[in-house]
Amino acid sequence: MKGNHPVITLLGSNSGNNAGDAAILASILDTLGKEMPDAEFLVPTTNPKFIVDSYASKYNVKAINVMPWTGSIRLFGIPVFRAFLKSDIALICDGIIFDVKLFNPLFNFLITLVPLIGFSKVTGCKLGCYSCGIGPLRSFWGRTFARWVINACDFVTMRERDSLALCREIGVTKPIEITGDAAFLNAVSEESKADEISRSLGIPLNQPLFGINVTSYIDQWLDSSQKVGSKDAYLTTLAEAITA
Repeated sequence: MKGNHPVITLLGSNSGNNAGDAAILASILDTLGKEMPDAEFLVPTTNPKFIVDSYASKYNVKAINVMPWTGSIRLFGIPVFRAFLKSDIALICDGIIFDVKLFNPLFNFLITLVPLIGFSKVTGCKLGCYSCGIGPLRSFWGRTFARWVINACDFVTMRERDSLALCREIGVTKPIEITGDAAFLNAVSEESKADEISRSLGIPLNQPLFGINVTSYIDQWLDSSQKVGSKDAYLTTLAEAITA
């Protein structure tokens, strides 16, 4: 260790805009925090308030602001370099290795992970893939960058077999363990808590419910060969089912 307690940087989509990413972060903090009660966690984020408000009361976590005015482009910049200087290891978490809009660092994480390989070597900070899901990786540069990043890691764990297969397809040679989605380790709330949340949102509990996740990513992550129908046809079918 560099200091008198473990310091871990968690690299992920930690803005608070995605419930799944927030669940993954909570699980990692809880799991590693139980194994290493004195560990300090550094979380790069464009929304430091979310990290502090959501996790700081329970875990020894510090938000690392990576907004552009801090000298950052996503995960690449001065704040993360400083975090690496202090950290014993940096963990790439959840599903940030993909090549959709690869050369747009305001959207894509992979393009900003590549220079972190150098950061880790210069600062003596180990690098790991922690229960990651990867893909899509369709472009030459996307597959190349992903291979560089994953092969540079000191350990690699993937959350499902499709990601393991894609790693091998793009030329990753590191040993890989299959773990599972980190979010599955989160404690489940009591039914009374779910009832309380439902009531606060005005959701009726005396009738059958059908939940819909509204997202702009309906078909953006599929190529033409993977699509079984058009987006318009899907939305029409869904709307008819809801209003029937």
